[in-house]
Formats: sequence, C-alpha cells, structure tokens
Amino acid sequence: MKSSFRRQSWMIAFPVILLLLWTVVYPNAAVIAGSFENGLGHWREFAASPADREALWTSIVISVASVFASLAIGVPLAFLLGRFDFPGRRLLRAVATLPAALPPLVGVIAFLFLYGESGLVTRIVQRGLGMQEAPWRLKGVGAIVFVISYTM
Repeated sequence: MKSSFRRQSWMIAFPVILLLLWTVVYPNAAVIAGSFENGLGHWREFAASPADREALWTSIVISVASVFASLAIGVPLAFLLGRFDFPGRRLLRAVATLPAALPPLVGVIAFLFLYGESGLVTRIVQRGLGMQEAPWRLKGVGAIVFVISYTM
C-alpha cells in the first residue's frame, strides 16, 4: 500500500519538478550564465554605476520591508479569521482574499482610487479632520511597500 502511494506521489511530483526546472531554474541559470559572456565586464559596469547600485539597494529594501509588513498584517488577520467567530467575519474573509484574485495592475489602480491624493478614503479623512491638503501621498518606496503588503 505504501509503495503504491509513493509511486503515485512521484508520478504527480515528477512532472511538476520538470515544469519548475524548465520555467524557473533554466531561465535563471541562462541569465546568470549570460551575464558572464563578457567575463566580469558586465558585473564591473554594474558595480561602477551608482544608479544600478541604488536600484539594487532599493529593490532589497522594498523586498525586506514588504515581507515584514505582510507578516505584520497577515499573521494577526489569519489568527483573527481562523480562531474567532464574529459578525462580518465572512465579509472580512472575502475582502482579505480579494487582492489575490485581482491582477496586480487592477490592485494598484484601486489603491490610487482609494488612497491616492484624490482618493475616496483620503478625501473622507481630509474632510473629517478639516484639512486643506491630503493627509498623505502615495508615492515612493513607502507606497510600494504599502500596496505589496496589502496584496500579499
């Protein structure tokens, strides 16, 4: 019985592993190998370019900050939705899973319409607090981390 189960598992896993090798490992290996076509020339150019180093550093900062912000939002939300029963739980669960079902571009545009400088939530807060200008602006690294964190 166990042998049959293992064989079935490998029959499913093997094509998945092949697909991952073909679509993830091979393209990444090809890009890395291609970067050495000119020896270390491309790597030296990259290291000498302040703009390239800044882009790399910003990408790393956004990645790490997004992971921690997603953890700070997702873990308590999962605990709340998984452990407690309260009115509106089903609606909150649906709203929380909505970003996963939407294409990324739609999510970014939705954030602009809701939280952008002239967005719905922004205007409600602005009028509620009697402010002349929008209380926040969605731009830069903070905005990127905010959108990624919510959608993840």
